[in-house]
Amino acid sequence: MNGLAVSDSGSNTQLTGIVAVDSIKIYIPGYTDVFLALGKFTNAADTAAVGIYNNYSDDHGIWSCARAR
Repeated sequence: MNGLAVSDSGSNTQLTGIVAVDSIKIYIPGYTDVFLALGKFTNAADTAAVGIYNNYSDDHGIWSCARAR
């Protein structure tokens, strides 16, 4: 899985992760064993998800997303 995180200021960071069944795990950029975010799909079509994130520095919280069409 590949994605892009975009901040309020417009800067962006490339993200990679894995999806297994309804579980989503996104790695901290540059690592393959430390997770930045965890979550799960919230509908049967796997078009929406919710979870938690923690950059282990200065930011953590809840995230959500919907797949763009």
